[in-house]
Amino acid sequence: MAALVLGLASAGVFAMGISLTPSSSQIRVGDHFNLLVGVNDARDGVYSADEVIAFGFDVAIGNPLLVSWTGAEVAMPPFSDDLSADLIDTGVAGLVGAGPGITDPAFTLAVLHFVATGEGVLDLGIFSNLGDLNEGLIYVTEAARDLTAATQVTIQGAGQAPLPGTLVLLIGGLPWLVRRVRGR
Repeated sequence: MAALVLGLASAGVFAMGISLTPSSSQIRVGDHFNLLVGVNDARDGVYSADEVIAFGFDVAIGNPLLVSWTGAEVAMPPFSDDLSADLIDTGVAGLVGAGPGITDPAFTLAVLHFVATGEGVLDLGIFSNLGDLNEGLIYVTEAARDLTAATQVTIQGAGQAPLPGTLVLLIGGLPWLVRRVRGR
């Protein structure tokens, strides 16, 4: 029993959280919207002098018929370099750069941009492959931590377009026009 408890204690159970926050609670077909990717408790279980120096993850789209991923912006600061275009197998990546690493427990990684193309409910998320040295939350001395999370997004129909004001004026002036034509 003592070996089991000791084994679990050394396994490194961390409480780091990842938040995925949509820019709007009401998304309609045709809308452009964002998903803010943040990290909470990044210091939990980490050597006190260690720092976050980089991150990398891929984007997961539950139903590609409902949204189109149009890109991402790495949060600057705290990151100074956006490596997303430079890495072949990593969708979004950022690097702190030449300065000191991040020691804050909570910070923003990136903002993901989407366009709603269909109506329905889908999961949007991020995931990292820790076998790829460019993915995960990367520390100076600690092992990289997995960045995997998902959130559910509901996309509503486009709705009806409002009648333009000129249509109301046209309908209001139609009887006058008919009387004038008949009077000739």
